[in-house]
Amino acid sequence: MGEVIGREETDPQRRKEREKEAAYSLTQAFRLLNKDKDDEEQMLRFSQVYVTLAVLLLDLRLEDLAEYCLAQVVRCRNDEQGMNLQSEGETPGAVIPPEHTADVGLLFGRLHSQVTAYDKAEAVLQTIIRVDPQATAPRLLLGDVFADQGKSAEAVSAYDGALRIDSRCADWRVYLKMGTIFLAIGSYEDARDAFILGTQAWPCGLTWQGMGVAYYRLGDYRHAEQALNEANVLNNLHPVTWAYLAMVCLKTAREDEADRCYDQAVLQGLSNAELLTEIAREQFARGRMAKAEEAYRRSIELDPKAMTHLLLGATLTAMRRFNSARQEYNAVMSAPRGAEGIDEADLKARQEALDQMQLMEELGI
Repeated sequence: MGEVIGREETDPQRRKEREKEAAYSLTQAFRLLNKDKDDEEQMLRFSQVYVTLAVLLLDLRLEDLAEYCLAQVVRCRNDEQGMNLQSEGETPGAVIPPEHTADVGLLFGRLHSQVTAYDKAEAVLQTIIRVDPQATAPRLLLGDVFADQGKSAEAVSAYDGALRIDSRCADWRVYLKMGTIFLAIGSYEDARDAFILGTQAWPCGLTWQGMGVAYYRLGDYRHAEQALNEANVLNNLHPVTWAYLAMVCLKTAREDEADRCYDQAVLQGLSNAELLTEIAREQFARGRMAKAEEAYRRSIELDPKAMTHLLLGATLTAMRRFNSARQEYNAVMSAPRGAEGIDEADLKARQEALDQMQLMEELGI
């Protein structure tokens, strides 16, 4: 329904420069940190510094450097444990796996998630949850890991588990992800409720937009328009918001307003082919064939689906542009057999009807 939250550094040269700057700074920090590691207090301080650095580096998406810092945390903590055991006259035991420590384990889970090592991320987070079943942070992060893999049911279960433990543990981004998942699987009431909670946590353009989309899917166009207008107040540059406003206006027979909203959606770079096809269907339903053709063609430019060609063919047939319609049906015929559930008998019937209509027009009947 919208774009991914946040943006990574897209300029490779700038990212490389940042990594060099960070690496130099860390080298100097490590040189100073390694000067004095003789006592337990110093070891604890080193561990805390490395944790802070790891968080910062993960925020900057410098995963290699973050992994190095986390390795130093594990080393410091194991050295600290060894000092404690020796001071008590005991033999140091085996190294404690970092995932057994909640704070470090969470960072390892985040690291694995950011480099798409999802199996490792799941294993670390599940271990933390087994050790501390009441912890909410690993459940929320586990939900993110599942969501990134498209495992909708598992993601919702993880988020819901955290919220059942503490209803205030989630921020607006969790509600945004939950709402987006519910929209994708067609649970529109659940999506609406998630987005409402999201707007209460942080009333940003995306949470209001999500609420508007949910209301639209529920057929509540009045509340959909209210929510989408709120989204526009906060961010009037999001093409998806304008696209849904266009469909709300079409549903409520306000065609001029729909055209203005659609033009804004295109101006802002609407790149959702399915949404363009849906707008075209609404235009077709209202007998606005030229507008439907325009939206279908934009959709095909983005994603030339056989079904969209079929729908455009039907639109052109209704406009009595038979040769153009035949071109679209031919495009459908050239698609792989059974593509997108195209009914070949239906397509053949459409072509025969097209031939008959064209013949009647040529004969002046």
